[in-house]
Amino acid sequence: MPISNEELGSTFVRPTWGDKFPALLRLLFPTEWFREFVRGGVVEGVLRMILRRAKAKSAIEPAEPKQGLEEKKLELLNHRQKLVDQQHELLRQGQELAELTTHLASQERMLTGMKKDLAESLLVLAKQKDELAVQEVQLMIEPLGLVQSDQELAELQLTLEEQRLLLAEGQHALVVRDCELAEQLHDLAKQRLRVEDLRLKVARDDLAVRKMVVDLERMIAQLSDAEESVV
Repeated sequence: MPISNEELGSTFVRPTWGDKFPALLRLLFPTEWFREFVRGGVVEGVLRMILRRAKAKSAIEPAEPKQGLEEKKLELLNHRQKLVDQQHELLRQGQELAELTTHLASQERMLTGMKKDLAESLLVLAKQKDELAVQEVQLMIEPLGLVQSDQELAELQLTLEEQRLLLAEGQHALVVRDCELAEQLHDLAKQRLRVEDLRLKVARDDLAVRKMVVDLERMIAQLSDAEESVV
């Protein structure tokens, strides 16, 4: 004979919320009739339904706007720190540029003085050459009028040779000074090029800093709007 539904239901009873937590049930619902009501499963079903709806709602709800606001604040702080670092680097480069410019001006003044001294030395050397040439011509044209004997003529020729040697040494020294001046002018040209490169780099970095300032102001405005929308 098959078992009836009544017998099957009396044999297999599904445990309810009240059966699982009898102590909690007695604590929350002291009256006997309400405990029986809970034991029947009605309240358990209602609680489960509320729990399912709460889980579904939390699953489909978007992320908290405050989280996005904190991320924007962090991004703003990072951007501000980069701007401060860039401004410090720009200040350092500006100081280096000022020092190089001052040194370059000092070098240019020194080289200008060296050029002037070299030009004066070349002028003196040219006069010495002219005087030596005149003495040589006089020696060839009027040897008897200048000297009284062969010994005096030999001494005069020796004196002229010494003057030629001194003149050659002076000319060699001027050539050396001219080469040194050319090297210093070359170094000065390289320093001037370095200064121009640094000046160009400072201009680029200054433009980058101004762009960062504009971006920072835009981010601050966006953050302010986001905070107002959250409030």
